[in-house]
Amino acid sequence: MDGRLLMLEPVSIAEYMALSETLQVSVADGSAPTVFVSPGWVQKGVSIGKYQRASSVNLDACNMNGLEAVRRPTEGYALIHCPDDFTYGIAIPRRLAFSKRDFDERMVLPVLIRSLERAGVQNAYDPFPERYGNVYANGKKISGSAQNRDKNAWLQHGIIVMRRRDPQDYSRYFSTEKEPSRLGFRRTSVEELGFLYVASGPFVRSSYKAGELFIKHVIKSISTQRSMQP
Repeated sequence: MDGRLLMLEPVSIAEYMALSETLQVSVADGSAPTVFVSPGWVQKGVSIGKYQRASSVNLDACNMNGLEAVRRPTEGYALIHCPDDFTYGIAIPRRLAFSKRDFDERMVLPVLIRSLERAGVQNAYDPFPERYGNVYANGKKISGSAQNRDKNAWLQHGIIVMRRRDPQDYSRYFSTEKEPSRLGFRRTSVEELGFLYVASGPFVRSSYKAGELFIKHVIKSISTQRSMQP
C-alpha cells in the first residue's frame, strides 16, 4: 500500500486540527493514505473531543493562562497538549479498516509498541479490552488516541507523552468529567520510566540536536552535584 508521510514543523493546536480535517477530506476524495507527524506544539493547550461538551473544560482558566482551547475533529475526551508531546495523525480510506478496533489492532498499536520498545520503553502493551485505543507501560497510560470517520475516510490522532505532566493541570483546566483530580495518577511519560534524559519538543529536529541537549544536561547535572559537595 502506497502512502504519504508528512513531517511537520511545530504548529499550533488549531493549525494541526485544521490540517487533520483537510487531510481526511483529501484521502476521502482519493488521495493516498497519509501519516503526519509533529515533534511538538508551539505552546501548551487543550483540545475538546468532537462530541464533548465545551463545559467539560474550564475555558476561563485556559484564557487566563494563555492556553489554546480547540475543538478537534476526533472523538474522545478533552486532552492537555504540552510542547514536548510526540504527536501523530493517520488518515486512510474507510475501506482499509472495518472498525475502530480493526484500525488500532492492525495498523497503529503494533507499530507504536514496537517503536517504544526500540526506544527503550519496556513492557509496553495494549490493554484491550480494559482500555481502548491506548498503550500502557508499567500499568499506566503512556500513549492515547482518538478517531473519527466519515463516509469515505478514517482519521486518527495520537500522542506519546514524553515528559511528566503537572498533576494539577487536570483539576485546573478540566471540569468534573472523569474525575479530573485523579487523571494524573493514571498516566505516565517516557521521562518517568527512568530515562536519563528526554530530548523532545519544538526545537529538537535531529539526533544531532538531541545529542547536544543531552550533553548539556549531563554537564549541568555534574556541575550541580559538585556544587552540593562540601
